[in-house]
Amino acid sequence: MTIKTLGAHVASVNANAAGQALAIWLNAVDEGQHFLVGCSGGLDSLTLTIALGILRPNRVRACYVNHGLHPDAAYWGEHTERQLSTFQIPLISQRVKVPQGNIEAAARTARREALLQQLQPGEWLVLAHHRQDQAETVLLRLVRGSGAAGLAGMASCKSWQNQMIVRPWLQTARSDIQQLAEQLGLTWINDPANQALEFDRVWLRQQWPLWQARWPQWEQSLTQTANRMQDTAALLADLAAQDLDQITVSLEKCREQLACGGLRLAELPSAARQRNLLYHWFRENISLSDALPASQIEQLRELTEGATFQGAWGEVLRWQSVWWWRRRHTLRYQLILQQSAHKAEIVIEQGQHTWRYLITSNHTLVQLTLHPRQGGEQMQLIRRTHHTRLKKWLQSAELSLWQRQAALILLNGEGLILGVWLPSGWLITQAGQDSIQMTEIKTV
Repeated sequence: MTIKTLGAHVASVNANAAGQALAIWLNAVDEGQHFLVGCSGGLDSLTLTIALGILRPNRVRACYVNHGLHPDAAYWGEHTERQLSTFQIPLISQRVKVPQGNIEAAARTARREALLQQLQPGEWLVLAHHRQDQAETVLLRLVRGSGAAGLAGMASCKSWQNQMIVRPWLQTARSDIQQLAEQLGLTWINDPANQALEFDRVWLRQQWPLWQARWPQWEQSLTQTANRMQDTAALLADLAAQDLDQITVSLEKCREQLACGGLRLAELPSAARQRNLLYHWFRENISLSDALPASQIEQLRELTEGATFQGAWGEVLRWQSVWWWRRRHTLRYQLILQQSAHKAEIVIEQGQHTWRYLITSNHTLVQLTLHPRQGGEQMQLIRRTHHTRLKKWLQSAELSLWQRQAALILLNGEGLILGVWLPSGWLITQAGQDSIQMTEIKTV
């Protein structure tokens, strides 16, 4: 592409409303910034890729994701590559496998992961969503019962997995984008899937002219709603962060409960504050890809003392007025005998928590065993003359369900219980006091 040709293309871009919006956006971006554009070969993404390449020569790459959902998908990639080569923009083509189920959602997830994988260090991912896309997103989320964060729609700039994703045309009309494409002489792909009415977004687009005729400004109004909801969502997130600082349980207490986190939720003054905190806690701190449904948040909020709630993300237990949360991790334990036979080490792990203990004795520890309780065990507590059933002691010790389930028993070769391990520490029996010394090895 000659300097004269490039100048003509720059003039075409700058003479168009979509091009002007892109140029204004670029004014706030460092001139040395590099971009990877997700380019399907359709009108929006093809036009954005080429317009960006014209305004920032040698700073733009494109990635075409082949979902394998249409027999012409490979041809579309080749056509897109030919279009981009005219403007000296390199194209990467990547094939992905879309799992069965919700095809729209699965394809979107596969595409996003493929694009993020192609990003080079410091490169920004650029997506071609425009004003109508934003309005559609707000409407679809509205009918699904989304809250402020959902109605905020798509962000014009966000960090995802430590990568920057930007949408410079989120306030731009699709008609302006098409006008720019025609001025540049582009030919784009029309995916037949965009006519498949079984997809909600496609059905909504079919109704768009009808709504537009009734309310000419409705697209702008919906994007304004998204902008206001972004502010609302940000304020609610700030409030949740402040509340979290006040009611979060210490890591040491979480460790005693085998929990990843804990909240003194009842200390918040209103149900609305409690729901808001639970929403953000699960979305931000537990790293869920999607927010919990409102019905599940309410079930969590209304947990009674001692009750549990289980989900695909783990489980929550309310105990001693604290909402404890943990992932589904198996308790792992190991008894390691030292060379001297008078020393042994015990290592216990669950999730992020680790406990280490050193056992020493004047007697041989070769026949020492460690295992979960199986029922019917009895032990003699220190300064007691009679034996106590382990199950009865656990029930009377004001332990949570998770603590009781995690209990491990240390036995000698004669089958006597030397100690019972709980996340809060060891209960040493009379037999253990007379034969072993237990020291915790602090882990960093």
